[in-house]
Amino acid sequence: MTLALPEFTGKILSVARLPPPAPTPVDWNNSIFRIQCVLPVQFPNGNFPIFSSGVAGHGTLLFVTIMPGNRIRFGVDQWGYGGGNSQVLEVAPDTTHTIEIFYGPLAGAARWPSSWRLDAQALGALNHTLNVWLDGKRVWSFGLAQIDVLPTDSVVDIGANTRGFSTAQGEFPGQLDNTFIPEPEAAEFVRRNLGSQ
Repeated sequence: MTLALPEFTGKILSVARLPPPAPTPVDWNNSIFRIQCVLPVQFPNGNFPIFSSGVAGHGTLLFVTIMPGNRIRFGVDQWGYGGGNSQVLEVAPDTTHTIEIFYGPLAGAARWPSSWRLDAQALGALNHTLNVWLDGKRVWSFGLAQIDVLPTDSVVDIGANTRGFSTAQGEFPGQLDNTFIPEPEAAEFVRRNLGSQ
């Protein structure tokens, strides 16, 4: 590099680390997820990313494990905290499935329309919960160990493991679409999660 000298030649008077910015409330559309996909049952014994939030070193990954015989299970990996797995589920092959995700850390920071009249206390009780729904049925509820919510948690990927979690492949094989949830259905989905505690 010829654009800069190898050392700073001035005088540094002080060094201080700035506090992290306060979490910014996210829009409700970015805190619940509806994913349409065909599960890759042709790749048994593979772990494939469904949803991830945060950054490398501080993030959460939801993945699906493909098992022989058209069976799957969901798994969570929280960076530095470990994770867990759901029960084994049987799925129809070559069928479009709907995976819906209620991610408590983002849902707790979301700006929900006042017309929905959500119970703030009940919503707060789900702050550290990840609920996974498959084809309209809740198949897993996982208690998140991570207790600190950072602004970077709103950095979300669908079908990709860009943060480099060791528990899943880099991307979901095949088509996986994060579909828009219309407001009446979004309100109903949030209420469904509040009622499933």
